Order: sequence, then structure tokens, then C-alpha cells
Amino acid sequence: DRIDGALLTVPAERYVAVDRDLLPTGETPPVAGGPWDFRSPRRIGPGEIDLAFELSGAAGGAIAELRGGERSVEVRPGGACRYLQLFVPPRRDSVAIEPVTAGTDAFNRPELGLRAVEAGETLTLTAEVRIR
Repeated sequence: DRIDGALLTVPAERYVAVDRDLLPTGETPPVAGGPWDFRSPRRIGPGEIDLAFELSGAAGGAIAELRGGERSVEVRPGGACRYLQLFVPPRRDSVAIEPVTAGTDAFNRPELGLRAVEAGETLTLTAEVRIR
């Protein structure tokens, strides 16, 4: 089925704005009151989503949730995960919720969280996924 009616919760205060080519504009506007405000459960609706959402220090305790009918998927990012990348494909039959360390195009915009791992250093990422 299409996911337009599924409820989505994303514990993010800001998102990485992108242009028509999905390249970051350099802005990280607040989600409050806008079309990307999923801080409380809200229907996904028909809009396109391919954005990085900044977890604002909530990683480790934050849970993103997708609920449709009697099923739900919870994603709890941890470790160095500072963003969640969300994507709804054109066929609208699924949602990708990907914990990541940096926002889209961080190689060209290091302010979005690019971290270099030096020789001998360790970077730990964790993510817990629960399907109910």
C-alpha cells in the first residue's frame, strides 16, 4: 500500500534545506510549524521527502517511528549519528529512515557534520531497529 496515511515521528528540531537538485543550500531551518514537522506523530501525506533531519543532540535517546495499521518500525540512532536521512520513493510504498553521521553533501559542506577518522582512531555508530 501507499504510505501517505502512515504516521511518522522524527525527533528533530531542524532539517537540511536542499535545492531542486537535492543539494544543500547551507540553511538548516527549524521544522516547527512547517511541512517537515514530525516531532509529534503526523501523517506522511503526498509530499516528496528526501531530506536529512538534524537530531540536535537527541541521538541515543531519540526514536523515529513509522506506524501504519497494526505495524510499526522504531529507529533509535546512537553513537556518532547526528542526523536521520528520510526518503520516500516515487512509488510511495516504503520509507527509508537512515541514521547517519553527517548531513547530505557533508564532503562539500563540513559544517553539516563531516568527521575525518584519523589513523588509529575509532568512530562508533549504532542504531537499534525494532519492528512490531
